[in-house]
Amino acid sequence: STSVRLSVHHSFGNCPQYITERVLVPPPVGDAARARTLPPFMREATTRLDGEGALPDELQRLVASLDTFFIASGYGGEGGAAGGHRAHHGLDASHRGGPPGFVQCSERGRVLSFRDEHGNNLFNTIGNLVLDPRVGLALPHWRSGSLLHVSGVASVDFSPRDGTRLVSIAVRRWLWRPHALPFAMRPREEPPTRLRVVRAQREGRGVRSLVLAADGSHSAPLPPFAAGQFVTLRAAVGGERIERTYSLSG
Repeated sequence: STSVRLSVHHSFGNCPQYITERVLVPPPVGDAARARTLPPFMREATTRLDGEGALPDELQRLVASLDTFFIASGYGGEGGAAGGHRAHHGLDASHRGGPPGFVQCSERGRVLSFRDEHGNNLFNTIGNLVLDPRVGLALPHWRSGSLLHVSGVASVDFSPRDGTRLVSIAVRRWLWRPHALPFAMRPREEPPTRLRVVRAQREGRGVRSLVLAADGSHSAPLPPFAAGQFVTLRAAVGGERIERTYSLSG
């Protein structure tokens, strides 16, 4: 048998703004059940497909319906890195998310593009792509447990005025693996707990604490927590819906 062993050197938390919460569900059993979990335009693509260059029309439509993908990049250089680190090479795998359609297909399926929204500003992916444009994407269709793999060459446009970066990927190869995952997923349907701000207090320069409580009789009691855990808050600020993670303190 063949196995792959990964050594994780760094792990970074992702802002939940563009992450859709999901729960695991059993995978569909039987050909008919599996086919029903695919979009109607993909129900003929029930076997593994692969190719070079442009994505077929049905896979372009699939990409336009997705809200999540994972991007792999890397860099291998010579000599020591800045700061005295011996290794000047490595690989990175990162999450990207947004509303369906945030990944766009153009040039008849030869190019995929997406805006790199504001995140943790560590530039793990963008920094790699500037130095080595080779890239791999894994685009999951969670409901069916299927995967679309794309490899290509990326370019980064830093000129948009809104401060984002536009990443375009010229497709080299692609692989469609229906029902490849041993599980399926669906969006979490539990309603969020409504909170109200009881008190805001300044802790120091640029640091403020918010004391929160459940808002109204329709909200479930707040669960116990330990200092150092975090909570994901959703709010409307200036007419824009935001979602952020904050640390909890006892």
